Amino acid sequence: MFNNMTIKSRLIFVISMLSLLLVGVGSLGLFGINQSNSGFKSVYEDRLVPSVQLGSILDVWYQVRENAKNAIESKNTATAKTLGEDANRLVKQNEGVWAKYLATKLTPEESVLTKTKGEQHVQYVSSMNKTIQLAASGEFEAAAQNLANDTVPKFNALQ
Repeated sequence: MFNNMTIKSRLIFVISMLSLLLVGVGSLGLFGINQSNSGFKSVYEDRLVPSVQLGSILDVWYQVRENAKNAIESKNTATAKTLGEDANRLVKQNEGVWAKYLATKLTPEESVLTKTKGEQHVQYVSSMNKTIQLAASGEFEAAAQNLANDTVPKFNALQ
């Protein structure tokens, strides 16, 4: 086949084949990069964003717990009321972040855990509100006992 071709024709043929091979390998590489990017985007949206949301929820729960503790330690009913209002605002904020978390793609295990978290959330908020109400009404000893015996164990379960 190559015996009757001139050197010019042979060079054009070889360079053309190498160019086609180069374009093919380049296209395959770009396709692989695109697949990798879409895979990482999925990991980011399905795993990293929910992890950050859970972390911010936990941070807010620590703030709520600190508000309840500070309400008791202040020994001031006005301060306790203010801290209680702030704690309730933080709980509402957390519920908004939780709704966004539930809108993400959850694994089956996460779906089961969200149901448990929902029950624990209600129990903790109820106990925390009772603690702050006791502090706001001036019953600081009862509030401290409720915090230690009821609210903290519920916080630990929720955490």
